[in-house]
Amino acid sequence: MAKAIRENPKTVAQMGKKAQFKQTEGVNVAAATKLRSTNRSGVIGVSFDRQSGKWNARLFMKGRLLLNKQFVNFDEAVRARHQAEKEFLEPLIARVNDVAPCDVPVNSQPVRRQTRASAN
Repeated sequence: MAKAIRENPKTVAQMGKKAQFKQTEGVNVAAATKLRSTNRSGVIGVSFDRQSGKWNARLFMKGRLLLNKQFVNFDEAVRARHQAEKEFLEPLIARVNDVAPCDVPVNSQPVRRQTRASAN
């Protein structure tokens, strides 16, 4: 795999160019704003803890957990995550993109994914 990457002319042409990376103040914005394929809740930063039977809402930025709370209700966890995004992520994205923060949270519409148990 590594050999195939090194031999790809498009990849080789981009290697070593700093301009291809946005300045994001040391924050991986993609990880904080894009839904991973392994996400089962449908909302970034919200997960279900089977042991406690509660929903966790988390936001990790610049090596610190800015939000780490548990909720009985899924919707409360989503609201807490969106509020943390408004408070911490939107100002960062606005500084990076040189635009004003928007009124809608980054993940405005939670999408519940089917679990294996509910699919059968």
